Amino acid sequence: MSFRVAGICNAYESGYGHHDRDLPNPYSTGSDEYHAYAYGKEVGAERAAAGARDQPAPRDDPEALRAEVDRLTALLNSPELVEFRDAVVREAAHQRERWPEGHDRDKTPEEWLWLVAYLATKATQAKRYGDDEKYRHHIVTTAAACANWHASLPPPDPVHAPPHDQQEPA
Repeated sequence: MSFRVAGICNAYESGYGHHDRDLPNPYSTGSDEYHAYAYGKEVGAERAAAGARDQPAPRDDPEALRAEVDRLTALLNSPELVEFRDAVVREAAHQRERWPEGHDRDKTPEEWLWLVAYLATKATQAKRYGDDEKYRHHIVTTAAACANWHASLPPPDPVHAPPHDQQEPA
């Protein structure tokens, strides 16, 4: 699932950023995140030792880069992610069909927060009672609600937006 991939990426980045600190690995021993953190810490230390801390990764091994691109592409195109994305897109469209025009546009941020929390709570309850089908469904409805929240936002104001290269990273 997307949270799994994001968690692994976050663990790698965390390890990379902590390469120069004497911190214990915070992830469960043996988990993918544990290994990603350790690998990130190792790569960060190697790059710092080579004096390339803030430089992009070396691109002198096209075969290794191609293999890494293929590995990451396979992760991102895993059935869990593709099925999740497609399910969210279908559910978001269903929600827009179900509710009248302007219904989402008029919601306040607090109303969106309440809706997302309500749907996430339904997922939690379904899991608690052993209904895995409803559990998955409510995770998808929650994500679809977030997609519709995002779609309800007005477009960014290009006049007041900072140039793309000066925007803060997310």
